[in-house]
Amino acid sequence: MEKKIQSVLDRFSYGIYLVTITTAEGVNGMIASWLTQCSHEPPRLALAIRKNRLSHAQILETKKLCVNVLPRSFAGSIKKFKITAWKSKFDMVSHSPSPGGLPVVDECIGYLAVSYTHLRAHETVLELVCRLL
Repeated sequence: MEKKIQSVLDRFSYGIYLVTITTAEGVNGMIASWLTQCSHEPPRLALAIRKNRLSHAQILETKKLCVNVLPRSFAGSIKKFKITAWKSKFDMVSHSPSPGGLPVVDECIGYLAVSYTHLRAHETVLELVCRLL
């Protein structure tokens, strides 16, 4: 990649986000690598979730999710959310329910409970636009 292009890409800001879901079967969490604010008024978030992920089906079912903004110090711990045994992802992570019952990681620096208002499906990814609850 050209250094000029890379120098611009290096200025993009990235965060560590964990999307959490509560279903009748339990709680789940997934690492969100594509998440952005897409509207200021009304406040809206946009995120992309691969269609082959369990979280995709769970979000479509419940229509609610929680975006946990995590500190850099959590970067090593986030690997726990890559395992396939979804019911044990929170076993070693302290968390509490939001007022709406969605998992909030105790170490997060902030969270937003949201419900999706629009979705657009692509071949491999589902894009969601969410409103704050």
